[in-house]
Amino acid sequence: MSKRLLAAAELVPKGAVTADVGADHAALSLYLLQKGIAPRVVVSDINPLPLQRGKETFKDSGLCHRADFVLADGIRPLLKYSPDCFVVAGMGGETVSGMLCEPDGSLLGKSFVFQPMTKAPHLRKFLWENGFEITRDILVWEHKRLFVVMKAAYSGVKRTLPELEYFAGREVLSRREPLWRECLVFLSSRLEKEIRGMEISGGVASKKRALYGEIKDILEGKDYEPKEII
Repeated sequence: MSKRLLAAAELVPKGAVTADVGADHAALSLYLLQKGIAPRVVVSDINPLPLQRGKETFKDSGLCHRADFVLADGIRPLLKYSPDCFVVAGMGGETVSGMLCEPDGSLLGKSFVFQPMTKAPHLRKFLWENGFEITRDILVWEHKRLFVVMKAAYSGVKRTLPELEYFAGREVLSRREPLWRECLVFLSSRLEKEIRGMEISGGVASKKRALYGEIKDILEGKDYEPKEII
């Protein structure tokens, strides 16, 4: 199993009935059962073919009786299976946000593990500003690329954070994440290219310049304290 999925599995609370949303081959679901992390899993996908691949993965495991295979779009159709935790791995941050639009009390007490392939800042911003709290925000290096894996819970309390925290994540900024430097070097390089491109085209890059300056300060040794949540 990939490092990013292993990292996602490590964030699943032990003993949590877990829904694997967009499970594809269901390797994560099977791993959660085999390692005793989850007592039961809900394997779901929007398309029949990936769901069939998931059933094939389970075929000789002896664990089919502890898995529900569900053809479903998103998270809400899975609530009737009473999962404690939802894992959404391998989708874009905007797609994940779309699944969670207009969250309500039905999500209270649930854990969420997200592994966005793109648009992690967008997902962070959506989560904080729509009643979720990100409790872990870690990095995985795989295939010459950094992947983000987040753990969150829904409380219904909406918060606004500084743009820098959406962009890089609190654990990276506070240097608690082992790959914090690699991440900030990558982000500063990307910002530098975007600023150059905007200047060439006559755009205004003041917000990106501010982010770039804050990141460079941390790389040069300045401590970052998470800002008070508004």
